[in-house]
Amino acid sequence: MDIALMKSSGPDSRYNVFSAGWHEDVDNEQLEGLLHSLRFYPTAVHRVFQSDGTCAFILKFPSIKLAKCCINRLHRLKKRWRVSKNSSFYAHAQMIDIHWDDEDVYDDERQDIDSDIDEPIEY
Repeated sequence: MDIALMKSSGPDSRYNVFSAGWHEDVDNEQLEGLLHSLRFYPTAVHRVFQSDGTCAFILKFPSIKLAKCCINRLHRLKKRWRVSKNSSFYAHAQMIDIHWDDEDVYDDERQDIDSDIDEPIEY
Protein backbone atom coordinates (compact mmCIF):
# COMPACT_ATOMS: atom_id res chain seq x y z
CA MET A 1 0.00 0.00 0.00
CA ASP A 2 2.84 2.42 0.69
CA ILE A 3 3.96 2.06 -2.94
CA ALA A 4 0.47 3.00 -4.11
CA LEU A 5 0.49 6.02 -1.81
CA MET A 6 3.87 7.16 -3.10
CA LYS A 7 2.75 6.92 -6.73
CA SER A 8 -0.67 8.47 -6.32
CA SER A 9 -0.23 11.14 -3.69
CA GLY A 10 3.31 12.20 -3.05
CA PRO A 11 4.09 14.16 0.10
CA ASP A 12 0.49 15.20 0.87
CA SER A 13 -0.55 11.76 2.09
CA ARG A 14 -2.48 13.29 4.99
CA TYR A 15 -5.21 14.16 2.47
CA ASN A 16 -5.83 10.47 1.72
CA VAL A 17 -8.43 8.14 3.21
CA PHE A 18 -8.08 4.37 2.93
CA SER A 19 -11.28 2.31 2.71
CA ALA A 20 -11.13 -1.50 2.77
CA GLY A 21 -13.50 -4.46 2.59
CA TRP A 22 -15.20 -3.73 -0.73
CA HIS A 23 -16.26 -6.59 -3.00
CA GLU A 24 -13.58 -7.41 -5.57
CA ASP A 25 -15.94 -6.65 -8.49
CA VAL A 26 -16.24 -2.98 -7.51
CA ASP A 27 -14.14 -0.80 -9.80
CA ASN A 28 -13.14 2.87 -9.63
CA GLU A 29 -16.11 4.17 -11.63
CA GLN A 30 -18.67 2.31 -9.51
CA LEU A 31 -17.14 3.53 -6.28
CA GLU A 32 -16.92 7.11 -7.56
CA GLY A 33 -20.60 6.95 -8.53
CA LEU A 34 -21.51 5.73 -5.06
CA LEU A 35 -19.35 8.38 -3.41
CA HIS A 36 -20.84 11.18 -5.51
CA SER A 37 -24.35 10.04 -4.59
CA LEU A 38 -23.28 10.24 -0.93
CA ARG A 39 -21.74 13.71 -1.55
CA PHE A 40 -18.11 12.61 -1.36
CA TYR A 41 -15.99 14.30 -4.00
CA PRO A 42 -12.47 12.84 -4.06
CA THR A 43 -10.03 14.19 -6.62
CA ALA A 44 -8.62 10.70 -7.28
CA VAL A 45 -9.53 7.10 -6.48
CA HIS A 46 -6.88 4.39 -6.51
CA ARG A 47 -7.86 0.70 -6.26
CA VAL A 48 -5.73 -1.72 -4.21
CA PHE A 49 -6.27 -5.47 -4.47
CA GLN A 50 -6.16 -7.58 -1.31
CA SER A 51 -5.46 -11.29 -0.89
CA ASP A 52 -8.76 -12.18 0.80
CA GLY A 53 -10.99 -11.65 -2.26
CA THR A 54 -11.84 -8.04 -1.47
CA CYS A 55 -10.39 -4.77 -2.63
CA ALA A 56 -9.59 -1.47 -1.00
CA PHE A 57 -9.49 2.09 -2.24
CA ILE A 58 -7.33 5.11 -1.54
CA LEU A 59 -9.40 8.28 -1.81
CA LYS A 60 -7.46 11.51 -2.34
CA PHE A 61 -8.98 14.82 -1.27
CA PRO A 62 -7.82 18.40 -1.92
CA SER A 63 -7.74 19.37 1.78
CA ILE A 64 -7.50 17.82 5.22
CA LYS A 65 -10.96 19.21 6.07
CA LEU A 66 -12.60 17.15 3.32
CA ALA A 67 -10.59 14.07 4.29
CA LYS A 68 -11.80 14.34 7.89
CA CYS A 69 -15.36 14.86 6.68
CA CYS A 70 -15.03 11.70 4.60
CA ILE A 71 -13.80 9.74 7.63
CA ASN A 72 -16.81 10.93 9.65
CA ARG A 73 -19.22 9.92 6.90
CA LEU A 74 -17.56 6.52 6.47
CA HIS A 75 -17.90 6.02 10.22
CA ARG A 76 -21.64 6.68 9.96
CA LEU A 77 -21.90 4.36 6.94
CA LYS A 78 -20.13 1.61 8.87
CA LYS A 79 -22.81 1.85 11.57
CA ARG A 80 -25.67 2.09 9.06
CA TRP A 81 -24.45 -0.87 7.00
CA ARG A 82 -23.78 -2.82 10.22
CA VAL A 83 -20.17 -3.59 9.38
CA SER A 84 -18.50 -5.57 12.15
CA LYS A 85 -16.66 -3.48 14.72
CA ASN A 86 -13.64 -5.76 14.36
CA SER A 87 -13.26 -5.19 10.61
CA SER A 88 -11.35 -2.26 9.18
CA PHE A 89 -13.63 -0.25 6.91
CA TYR A 90 -11.69 3.03 6.77
CA ALA A 91 -8.43 4.53 7.94
CA HIS A 92 -6.45 7.72 7.62
CA ALA A 93 -3.57 6.65 5.41
CA GLN A 94 -0.16 7.84 6.55
CA MET A 95 3.37 7.05 5.52
CA ILE A 96 5.46 5.20 8.08
CA ASP A 97 8.50 6.86 9.63
CA ILE A 98 11.64 4.71 9.45
CA HIS A 99 14.90 5.67 11.14
CA TRP A 100 17.99 3.54 10.54
CA ASP A 101 20.61 2.99 13.25
CA ASP A 102 23.45 4.34 11.13
CA GLU A 103 21.73 7.69 10.43
CA ASP A 104 22.46 10.69 12.62
CA VAL A 105 20.29 13.29 10.88
CA TYR A 106 16.81 12.45 9.62
CA ASP A 107 15.26 14.33 6.71
CA ASP A 108 11.82 14.36 8.31
CA GLU A 109 13.09 16.05 11.48
CA ARG A 110 14.91 19.00 9.94
CA GLN A 111 13.76 22.25 11.52
CA ASP A 112 14.00 24.32 8.33
CA ILE A 113 11.39 22.22 6.50
CA ASP A 114 9.34 21.01 9.47
CA SER A 115 5.91 22.55 9.90
CA ASP A 116 3.02 21.15 11.89
CA ILE A 117 0.47 23.48 10.36
CA ASP A 118 0.30 23.30 6.57
CA GLU A 119 -3.00 25.07 6.14
CA PRO A 120 -5.02 27.54 8.20
CA ILE A 121 -7.17 26.23 11.03
CA GLU A 122 -10.90 26.86 10.63
CA TYR A 123 -13.01 26.98 13.77
